[in-house]
Amino acid sequence: MTSASDVISGRTFVVTELGGVVLSNYRPTISFGPDNSVSGQSVNNFHGTYTSDGAVLTIGPMATTRMMGIPEAQDIENALMSTLALPLTVSVDPHGSVRLAGHAASLVLAEGSADDFEAHATDTITVTGNVVYRQRIALPENAEITVSIIDASLADAPAPVLASQVIHGGQVPIPFDLELNLGSVRPNALLSIGARIESDGQLIWITDMVTPLDPSSDVQDVTLNVIQVGAE
Repeated sequence: MTSASDVISGRTFVVTELGGVVLSNYRPTISFGPDNSVSGQSVNNFHGTYTSDGAVLTIGPMATTRMMGIPEAQDIENALMSTLALPLTVSVDPHGSVRLAGHAASLVLAEGSADDFEAHATDTITVTGNVVYRQRIALPENAEITVSIIDASLADAPAPVLASQVIHGGQVPIPFDLELNLGSVRPNALLSIGARIESDGQLIWITDMVTPLDPSSDVQDVTLNVIQVGAE
C-alpha cells in the first residue's frame, strides 16, 4: 500500500474539485512539506502540520488569517477547511490526480501552482452593463461616472484597481464597457465591480453592494445600482 506521505510530501497542488464539484474560478492551493508542514492559500492563507498512517492523512491543527471574501470564494474556503479537518484517505487516480476522501467529503488535487492551472481561455475579458438608480433625478451636466474592477481579496490594504472607465456626462442608464487584462489578476484574486458618480469633485452617487465577477469569460449585462450619497 502506498503511504499518504509518499504521495503528497514535498508537493504543491491546486484544488480542482471539492465535494464532487469541479472548481472553475476560485481554486485554493495547498503545499505539503517534507517536514510534515502544510500551507496554502484560499481567501485566507493557512498553515499547520500533517501526519500519515498508511494511506490515511490527518491534518491539523490549522491556523488561518481572518479575511472575508465574496460569498462564492468564502463558501469554497469553508468547505475546504471542513474537509481538511477530517481523516482523509489518499489515492491517485489513473490521470495522476490525487484524491483525498473523507466521510461524506472529498477533494481532488492536481500538482502545480495556480498559474499552471489558469482557467482563462483568453488574455482579456470584456465586462459590459449599465449604471442605474431608481430615483427620478437628473445628473448634473458635468457628472463624471467611474466604473472600476478591483481585487477585493486584500482586507488589510487598499483594493487594487485592475481596470476602470470614466464616462463624462449622460443620464441613467449609463452604459459601460471595460476590458480587463487577465495578466494583472493575481491567483485567487476576488474580483468585484463598482461605480461612483462625482460632480465638481464631490461624490454624489456610489454602489453599496459587492458585485463579484467571474474572470473565466466575458461578462455581459451587469447592472450596477448606485445610491445617493447623503440621502436619508
